[in-house]
Amino acid sequence: MQLDIFLFYSLNGYHSPFLDWLMPFISDLGNFSLSLWILGLLLFIFGKFRGRLFVVLALISVIVGDRLIIDTIKQLVHRPRPFQVLPHVRVVEKQDKIYYSNPPLTKGSLKGRSFPSGHAANNTAAAVMLTAVYGLSALWIWLWVLLVSYSRIYMGVHYPSDILAGWLISLVYSYAFLYFICWFWEKYGPKLFPRLHRSYPTLPLHLPRINKNLKLSS
Repeated sequence: MQLDIFLFYSLNGYHSPFLDWLMPFISDLGNFSLSLWILGLLLFIFGKFRGRLFVVLALISVIVGDRLIIDTIKQLVHRPRPFQVLPHVRVVEKQDKIYYSNPPLTKGSLKGRSFPSGHAANNTAAAVMLTAVYGLSALWIWLWVLLVSYSRIYMGVHYPSDILAGWLISLVYSYAFLYFICWFWEKYGPKLFPRLHRSYPTLPLHLPRINKNLKLSS
């Protein structure tokens, strides 16, 4: 816990006018703002099978993961955000709205939505889908995940442990979802999408230790 706070103050304390502009912008994009929805729509229309596959996988994994898993954990843990309980946290809401926290000494039963980070989890889920569909050529997306995650600490709304938990939890459910989709496609694809399944009897995904005979008990 002390290490978590130490790392938080170290990362939150480093700032510059450029980062004060950039980090809220990155955080907003990382919350899947309108521009990303438009980009996803264009990819679905013009991206052929792989593009459409990525959009569908990302949409399902982000929405289901965020609403059913991440939000449930937030409701159970109720961890306050750093600026709610720690003094001298530099809070950056936007470039022209920056202040230092000064929480009351008696915090009582303060609740929050700090753990785990939804931004970290959702962007990790999208990154898993992108690298599964496009392979090594999509590894750059993990730099985006790091940038979005750092923005949440920079803005004073998440601890490093919130970020780490978001990454790990998302990796687990994202890969579980992908393996389930592969099984579902091989088992039910011929019945539900016969023409498409004839062209793609196995989904073109880059996944470790998966084979054509993957079977799960039904």
